[in-house]
Amino acid sequence: MKKILFLLPLLTLPFSAMAQSKPERAPDAYIKETAERFFPNLCKDSLEGLMNDVYDCYQHTKDTDPKYLQCMIGDVYVVNAVSKANKKAAALGRPIPFNVPFFSQEKWAGRSGDLVTIPQLSGYILGERTPYLVKSTNKFIDDINIMYADKNNVCK
Repeated sequence: MKKILFLLPLLTLPFSAMAQSKPERAPDAYIKETAERFFPNLCKDSLEGLMNDVYDCYQHTKDTDPKYLQCMIGDVYVVNAVSKANKKAAALGRPIPFNVPFFSQEKWAGRSGDLVTIPQLSGYILGERTPYLVKSTNKFIDDINIMYADKNNVCK
């Protein structure tokens, strides 16, 4: 019995090691590259500039390309910003500022199925993909805010 109790922790070690091997979000360098990709037009043309970049990203990047995650990170940012701005305008009785069907919640729900094909998420089960994307997007937002705060990053 004592031998079994001694071996039990050793038997669970490989399982716990495997559970910890999946990152919770994209690596910092990847997210920084994503922010550097989208920041210039976001800075220059605000949300409309980012919308154009994200749409262009989808048009020129295959869903099996590792760069496709950049499209989705920018997309989550845009969809949330558009939704928030539109809800605020509606609550104030103003016309919605963004009537862009591509960036609606409904269209996003359709695109979110592409999470299955993204190489970085190949080992993730359904319930792990969206949190990975959300955490990656939150880090992207942090990086964008740092870029805005940097006095050397002047919007052109």
